[in-house]
Amino acid sequence: MKPEEIKTRLRDEMADLAPDRLEDLLAACDAQPQDTAPQPVPVPVPAPRRPVWKPLAAAAVFVLLLGGIFGYRALDKNVCTVTVDINPSVTLTVNRLGRVKAVDTGNADAAALLADVDLAGKRTQDALGTLADALTDADYLTDADNTLLVTVDGTSAARAQKLGKAVYDAAQASAQQRQFSAAVLCQQAADAEQTRTDADAWQVSPGKAALAETIALQTQLDTAQALSALPVQDLLVLAETYDVTFDTAQLYGTVSRDGYRSEDDVRAIVGFDAAIDPADCTQELTQYGGQLAYRVRFAAAGGEYCYTIAARTGEILDVQHPERPAQAPETRVPNTPAIPAETTDSDISISEALHRVLQELGVSLPEIRDVDVRRVQVSGRDAYHITFTANGKPYPFYVDTHDGDIF
Repeated sequence: MKPEEIKTRLRDEMADLAPDRLEDLLAACDAQPQDTAPQPVPVPVPAPRRPVWKPLAAAAVFVLLLGGIFGYRALDKNVCTVTVDINPSVTLTVNRLGRVKAVDTGNADAAALLADVDLAGKRTQDALGTLADALTDADYLTDADNTLLVTVDGTSAARAQKLGKAVYDAAQASAQQRQFSAAVLCQQAADAEQTRTDADAWQVSPGKAALAETIALQTQLDTAQALSALPVQDLLVLAETYDVTFDTAQLYGTVSRDGYRSEDDVRAIVGFDAAIDPADCTQELTQYGGQLAYRVRFAAAGGEYCYTIAARTGEILDVQHPERPAQAPETRVPNTPAIPAETTDSDISISEALHRVLQELGVSLPEIRDVDVRRVQVSGRDAYHITFTANGKPYPFYVDTHDGDIF
């Protein structure tokens, strides 16, 4: 058989094996209603998979919350303390966020000062500003007592210096509102157990004890315990007078001396009391009975004199006179000069001349300042030229050295 014949027979045989169903399908279509659309064959939809990002997001939030809690605790940790001394002693505990965590009042004055002031929770700069305002309002920080001692513990030298500058800025802003300037000595706390022990025994802050120890070591004026009884202002005047150096301290501003007697004042007070012109006297600042004082020594015909004069008030605290024994260390204010019973010549003493001027003006010796006495000739007359200030006003006088006449 030819190939074409073979293909035809095979096609016929296969048609018998798969019957023709076309007519049956057409008949079924005719039997259905004409407006009924054929139903779609359902397609199997795969089951939705569970999203993976939701548990991952929840885990991330948990980690962030946990990290935030521990991170805040780390930042909220106490990082250092800042102690401010003037007479009240106040210690601020500061955290890494720069906020005050706790406030410790070191003495009764500080407790009274902050009785109605809450510094806890404030930013450090805001707390220092509030503290400075409280000090100036209570007259602890004034034009005469313009210095604060700041001691920083528990941080680096750079941060301690930054905190000291912050205290100075706060104090200066408060002081300038009252038309004076503040000064701040900032020091790092000494890591010495003995200093803390001494501070407890002396009932002062460790910072003030460290300052007194430094001054005592370099000046040999007195013991550190005795010096620690002085106010901060007196300690810094002493340190400045004797050029005391500090290894870990920085001074901001200028320490005021407005509240202290000048050396000329002291010389006049001594001459007034001794009835001798102590022109060649020596003067040194020291501590006496818990206050700053001048120790004045000079020689005269009668022997050696030694006076102790309060540096602030000009009061005579003690005197060792060749003609009388040393007096008990009690305060006495000279209202009248000690006039010798006999005079060697016809001239009146400087003490008598000054006494007559004070009587003429109606003031006492502690009320005058900036005293200067010179011996001059006026129109052929020997006279004392006496100048001083009283109640803020300058006064010049001439007193005849022979008869005491004021002109």
